[in-house]
Amino acid sequence: MVTRYVHGGVIWKAGLFLGIAVMAPARASDVGALCKAGEESLKQGHFDAAIARFTEALEQDPRCLQAYFGRARAYAEKGDFEKAICDYSEVLRLNPRHGEARVRRGGAYIAKGEADKAVVDLTEAIRDRPTASAYGNRAVAYMALNRLDSALADCNEAIRLDPGDALYYVNRA
Repeated sequence: MVTRYVHGGVIWKAGLFLGIAVMAPARASDVGALCKAGEESLKQGHFDAAIARFTEALEQDPRCLQAYFGRARAYAEKGDFEKAICDYSEVLRLNPRHGEARVRRGGAYIAKGEADKAVVDLTEAIRDRPTASAYGNRAVAYMALNRLDSALADCNEAIRLDPGDALYYVNRA
């Protein structure tokens, strides 16, 4: 059975281009409902379902920050850090001051073994809005780069900002 599908407004059948789909403009409520469903799937640990809902939202509204951010988080939870970084980068292209996307992209760089790129992101995040998670993640990146004095300083700052998070103490030890 040959299927016909629409991807990005283009109609395809058996891998052949058939034309441009005429689609009604997306209603904010549709995109919002898809993002809400994606968030719910993400909370339940259903990462593939979350990715599917966020992707549907992006097909309707290619500039939806919430959908890119949610899909990036789902990709990161699945361990697909390359795709997570791509989506976090898109969030930052659309909104360069989205601090949480910068911190999370830094975490994804750490997970990929690209600590130098993580330090750049996390330093910028700290410059914009210093948070314990940004300092904590940058400390991990510094550890990976064997910059232990910088790592210790960042662990201490993370503890100062959030003394209740035991992870910062563990990383400092």
